Amino acid sequence: MKKLQSLRLVAASVLALGVANAFAAGTADGTINLSAEVVSNCTILADDVAFGDYDPVVVNKAGTGADIDRTSEVLTTCTLGSAPTLSIDNGGNFATGSRNLASGANTLSYSIYEDAARLVAWDGMAAGTPTGTTAQSNIVYFRLAKGQNKPVGTYTDTVTVTVTF
Repeated sequence: MKKLQSLRLVAASVLALGVANAFAAGTADGTINLSAEVVSNCTILADDVAFGDYDPVVVNKAGTGADIDRTSEVLTTCTLGSAPTLSIDNGGNFATGSRNLASGANTLSYSIYEDAARLVAWDGMAAGTPTGTTAQSNIVYFRLAKGQNKPVGTYTDTVTVTVTF
């Protein structure tokens, strides 16, 4: 009899648990909001410019001599949707309205242009259409003018090219 009562108690307990679980089963939903912000960014890389030898007596003589023309490739990689522009400062030896290479107190003036014909003085330029992954190439044109009678020396300057985005 005790066994039968025990079985009935076990059966009642199992049944009660099953009913309780049936009433407790359910679901509730929650949300997780996700966000990210793509920021505007650019990288820049520019080639150095070496004018080489300057000979004011023959090769680069006033009148019959030649200017020395060089270029620098400026590579910019910018985030899609940005509108980058390039600017170049006046360099470390700017004086009397011109950019200069310097050797001590002596200077050789040079110019920067936007076009291969060297007719449009540098005034900044768009840095290409951003792709986000492919570098855009911009060519900057330099000229070391003939006819500058200067003493022997190594003449240098540093200009900073900036991409604004």
